[in-house]
Amino acid sequence: MGIGPTGSARPASRAMDSPAGLEQAVRDLQEEIGRRRQTEAALKASEQRYHALYEHNPTMYFTLTPDGTVLSVNRFGAEELGYREDELAGQSVLAVFQAADHHTVLEQLRICSQSPGRTFDWEIQKVRKGGQLLWVKERARAITGPDGSPIILIVCEDITEQRQTQELIRDRDQQLQATTQFLHTLVHESPLPIVSLDADARVTSWNQAATKLFGWMEEEVLGRELPYVPPGQETEADALWNHGTHHGIRGPLSLRRQRKDGKLLDLLLWPVFIENPDGRLSTAVGLYVDQSDLRQAEDARLHSEERLRSFLNALDDLAFEFDDHGTYLNVWTRNEDLLLLPKEEILGKTLADLHGNEAGERYRHILVRVLNSGQPEAIEYSLTIHGQLRHFSAILSRIPASASTPSTAACVVRDITEQKRSAEALHLSEQHLKSIIETSPECVKLVAADGTLLQINTAGLAMIEASDIRDVLGQCVYPIVAEPHREAFRAMNERVCQGQKESLEFEVVGLRGTRRWMETHAVPLRNPTDGAMVQLAITRDITDRKQAELALRLSEERFEVAFRSSPHPVIITELDTGRCIEVNETALRLVGFTREEAIGQTTLAVELWPIPEDRARFVAQLLANRTLRGVEFTFQTKDRRLRHCLISSELIELNGLRCILTVGTDVTEKKEAEAALRESEERWQRFVADAPVGLVIADADKRILSANKAFCALTGYSEQEVINNTYTHYTHPEDLSRNLQLTEEFFAGQRQAYTNEKRYIRKNGEIIWVSVRASRLAVHGYDTPLLLAVVEDITDRKQALADRERISQDLHDNLLQSLYAVGMQLEAGKLLVGKAPRKSKQHVTQAIRQLNSLVLEVRQFITDLTRRTAPTLDFTVALNQLVASCSSETRTAPVLDLDPTALTVVTPAISEQLLNIAREALSNSVRHASATHRSVSLTKTDRAIRLCVADDGRGFDPGRKRRRGHGLANMAARARTIGAQFTLDSAPDHGTSITIDVPTGDPHAC
Repeated sequence: MGIGPTGSARPASRAMDSPAGLEQAVRDLQEEIGRRRQTEAALKASEQRYHALYEHNPTMYFTLTPDGTVLSVNRFGAEELGYREDELAGQSVLAVFQAADHHTVLEQLRICSQSPGRTFDWEIQKVRKGGQLLWVKERARAITGPDGSPIILIVCEDITEQRQTQELIRDRDQQLQATTQFLHTLVHESPLPIVSLDADARVTSWNQAATKLFGWMEEEVLGRELPYVPPGQETEADALWNHGTHHGIRGPLSLRRQRKDGKLLDLLLWPVFIENPDGRLSTAVGLYVDQSDLRQAEDARLHSEERLRSFLNALDDLAFEFDDHGTYLNVWTRNEDLLLLPKEEILGKTLADLHGNEAGERYRHILVRVLNSGQPEAIEYSLTIHGQLRHFSAILSRIPASASTPSTAACVVRDITEQKRSAEALHLSEQHLKSIIETSPECVKLVAADGTLLQINTAGLAMIEASDIRDVLGQCVYPIVAEPHREAFRAMNERVCQGQKESLEFEVVGLRGTRRWMETHAVPLRNPTDGAMVQLAITRDITDRKQAELALRLSEERFEVAFRSSPHPVIITELDTGRCIEVNETALRLVGFTREEAIGQTTLAVELWPIPEDRARFVAQLLANRTLRGVEFTFQTKDRRLRHCLISSELIELNGLRCILTVGTDVTEKKEAEAALRESEERWQRFVADAPVGLVIADADKRILSANKAFCALTGYSEQEVINNTYTHYTHPEDLSRNLQLTEEFFAGQRQAYTNEKRYIRKNGEIIWVSVRASRLAVHGYDTPLLLAVVEDITDRKQALADRERISQDLHDNLLQSLYAVGMQLEAGKLLVGKAPRKSKQHVTQAIRQLNSLVLEVRQFITDLTRRTAPTLDFTVALNQLVASCSSETRTAPVLDLDPTALTVVTPAISEQLLNIAREALSNSVRHASATHRSVSLTKTDRAIRLCVADDGRGFDPGRKRRRGHGLANMAARARTIGAQFTLDSAPDHGTSITIDVPTGDPHAC
């Protein structure tokens, strides 16, 4: 009763709803599972697409940790760097970077990992596995990984070619900018005044040389008419301009124009008028040369001649000018006492008139020889002037002929009388000293530090029982010394060779076994042969002093004999008073006293010492050293003349009295000769030092012994850098072998003199040309003559000749040949005017094209006057155009054969010269050969490029002298400029062939 219908209904309702809800939940779950499967499928498809894109995209992808560890890399990225993916995964990314970039890479990764979501870009070089480098542009972004740690995603793009292209463009821009600046600088800094005008005769360019010549600055004249026309000449200048614009004038033109300061200038003008393709005037260019300098140069030459005449008239030496008959044309000197006649009486006379027929004819033959050979000659002769015999030295040289005067001979004469006398006196003094040493009774010898005997006199040979000096010279003297004394002698010799003075008593055993006691006094001496220190010893035999009383008595007798007969002055005086105890005859003759006047008198009483203090100094030195050797003192003779002597003194004891034994050598004449020689050398050195040209003296070893200021200024080296060095230091290497050959021939006696033009490399690197005139010079103290060279700077002359030759070649080979080609086309068109108008028009059209090319060549020629560059025209195109220009209605074009391998090694410089040679050769063939077939070929051999131009025309004899034309010479000269060989092969009626072989090197050379 308590449950009722309602309470029982709820359980039944739930039982009914449960199956339906379950089914709905199942359906919902199935739908959710389906959606999830779709999502998973889509996600897998997306992953597969990403993976495919990641693996196969032609871009390098990397995922890295912040420390640079590679988490993954796509296949393209790994292969691009030469790796497999597994080789990079797990490795440090630094393996694909250069060591120098490691720090930079790690720093970039650190910064990127600290800024998630931000994109970083940079460019860097990676290293392939094989070591090759490539530039990449990397874009990196940091994200958070599944585990919450940062991951860096990097996309790399290869930009190597882009970087290379950018660098190439930058290099070319820099080269173009440098070239443009260079060309502007060349024109602006050109030493030639260059002015250009537009079609309205207004100035468009005005370089610095023009400013210097005319005085107006560039900004004063640009855009205006030329300001330099003198007042009153405007109409004439306008007419000249109109005439030039209508092809009516050609340079050079002589003009007189006015500077800004009013000064008139004498000018040469080279005008060039350049037209546009439509034939209208585009630009007019003028090159100026100031002839005023030529007139100033002529005035300077006259002034120089006057200065030279004044200089010659101020000479102490004599200077003459002769013609080929030996007639005196000019006489210059201020020392007329050395002339046979007054100046005015000598002029017009001949050598025979003054020196007699025989001597005059002999001198005239020498003079003619100098005029014919152009080589200087030196002679010595003697004359009696004012009753006195004088000696002279003369140097003859040729004065070149001028346009109005023939060659003459210049003769410079120096009085060498005093020099001759000094030399003779010195020779006599040396002979006297040698005789004294050779006849000395004492042994005089030279011994080297190792004991080798270098020299010994006759007395020394006798002491050691040697019959011939050749038996002992060069042998060691130690074995001659007795064994007990040998070591002491060796030690003494070593001390002397170290600079000490020594004395020693020792015993020797002669070559024949005789034993002798010796006393030697040795001093150090510098050996003049090798500069080593040696022992100079005077050794006396003291055997008798070592023996008994009889031997002592015999020794005293020998000493007495030696004392009396000695060629040296010998005197014995008391130490305390200076009283003369004994004196030999040589000493008496030297001072002029008799024995009675000298014995018993003191040296001060007879006034032997001109300065009494010298005697006190002499005694002090002797007491201090116990002995004196080779000390110089001055003594006074009886007739008050001073004599210079080298004395050697010793303290001796006679009868218990201390005395001084003195041996002397008179060196008065020797000192006077030395003083005269010194004075002569000083005069010569002053002349050399102040000479206006370079003067040097060299020995047979090519060492410079003397160089004056002018020579040092010429080379840029100081005197210290020049002296004792050879001229190889500043002679150009290409000129050195010829210079060495001339010098060797000179010192070998094959040449008495020579003249050589060569190049010097100055200390600052500048190369200059010099002329060297070498002749013989005899100098005291040298056994052989030395080389005296006069050096002059000839750089300007050399440069002027080179410029003139180059302009001549360019005018002949380029402009003239182009004009010939135009003429041939016009001639062919003229012949076909009535017969074939169309072909005639073609020839005229070709002539117009060639004229336009000629205008360009003229413009290029003007530019080349200030700069030299290689042609810009392609070599192959230029050759084809050249061959085509040689064809006409009656003449077929030459056959052209070009080897492609040869073209690859033709440089712009070579192509320029080969093109000019081919143009000249074809022009000669067309104008002179009457050939039916012509050919031009360029081939390559193992060692050369060969250009051959040939025809089957009339030919000619190459040995025949040609009176006109410079074509062949110009072709040969152009071949030499590129180191090529020029070969001409021609014969009458057998055609002509010209071959140019340009060496390219040995392909097998190492």
